[in-house]
Amino acid sequence: MQEFEFNKLIILGDLFDASANIKEKQIFSDFLKTLDTNIVLVLGNHDRLSEEEYKGYGIKTVKDSLKMDMFYLTHKPTDSNNINIHGHIHPGYYKRSLLVRNKLPCFVIEDNSICLPAFGGATGKNSFVPLTQRKVYVIKNNSVKLL
Repeated sequence: MQEFEFNKLIILGDLFDASANIKEKQIFSDFLKTLDTNIVLVLGNHDRLSEEEYKGYGIKTVKDSLKMDMFYLTHKPTDSNNINIHGHIHPGYYKRSLLVRNKLPCFVIEDNSICLPAFGGATGKNSFVPLTQRKVYVIKNNSVKLL
């Protein structure tokens, strides 16, 4: 993130839930100290910290959505006349070989919807495969590849 100049970081939910332990919160807090930017969290269904805790991290929270130009930013996918960028689904692509079974995080793009990947270990990663109307971009080894 240090490579890019940006003035706002927007997180589309499920940052961490109420079961996050003290060590995880401290690692996150230390990371935030390295950023010089405004942070906005569109609350997701697993975001259970108190408003005061988010404020303590310097995070502004938004309950349902955030509109930015032609983009409608939400946690859960929604119908919109704009391009809806969302999380919630935790998309993954199942890659199998004789020795390895791995679900890779991915972006899923179809119609006016862009579903962002999830990177946490507890996210589950729901399986997605490319279809005629759907593009799946897999993330592996710090690169993004269109399937």
